[in-house]
Amino acid sequence: MKVFYNLFLLVCLVFLFSCAINQINEEKTVVTLNTGTEVNPIVISLMKGPQWAHKITPGPFIIHIYPQVVFWMEDDAGNLLKTLYITGADGKFTKHATKKKMDSEFFRKCFPIWSDKIIQANQKLPGSSNPYPDAVTSATPQSSFDVATQIGNIKVPFTIYAEINKTGDYNDYYTEDLTDWVGQPSILYSVSVNQINKN
Repeated sequence: MKVFYNLFLLVCLVFLFSCAINQINEEKTVVTLNTGTEVNPIVISLMKGPQWAHKITPGPFIIHIYPQVVFWMEDDAGNLLKTLYITGADGKFTKHATKKKMDSEFFRKCFPIWSDKIIQANQKLPGSSNPYPDAVTSATPQSSFDVATQIGNIKVPFTIYAEINKTGDYNDYYTEDLTDWVGQPSILYSVSVNQINKN
C-alpha cells in the first residue's frame, strides 16, 4: 500500500509541475549557410510575433510547435530559380514525430505552394531518402532568426518568396477532423528584387 501511495504522489507531482520539452528561445539566432559561393550575399530576417508558437500538452509534458519556413526565388515567369532555405529538411527528423511519420509528404502538405514549384521543376521534395544539404537547411529555429546565404549569379529581376506554416493551429473552420495535422493553411510573403547593389 505504501508503494501505491508513493507512486500516486509521484504522478501528482509530475502533473503539477509539468515540464516543457522544448523551451522557447527568446534570443534571436543567425543561420549561416555555406552555399560554396560568396557571390551576392543576402540576409533574410524573420521576426516572431505573439502567435509564433503554440503548445500541445501530451500528459504532463508541454511541447511548443514552431512554424516551418521555406524561402525560394522565382524569375518573372514564375519559374523556380533556387530554394534558399527550408527548416528541418536534413532527412533525420529525430526531433519531429510528424516529419518522421510523413516523410516527404510532410513538406508537400506543409508547403503546398513551394512544393508545386519543386515538382514543376522536376526536383525532389526533401525526405529521408532525399535529405537536403546544410547549404539550404538547418534545425527549426525557436525564435526570431536571420538567414545569411548567397544567391549566386542570378540576374534581376526576380522575386523572393517566404511560405510559413505552423502545423496544428486549428480554428473553428480548419478543424483537426478537416485538415488532419495541418491546421490552417500556410501564409505566403514575397518581395520583388529589381536591382542588386554591390559594395
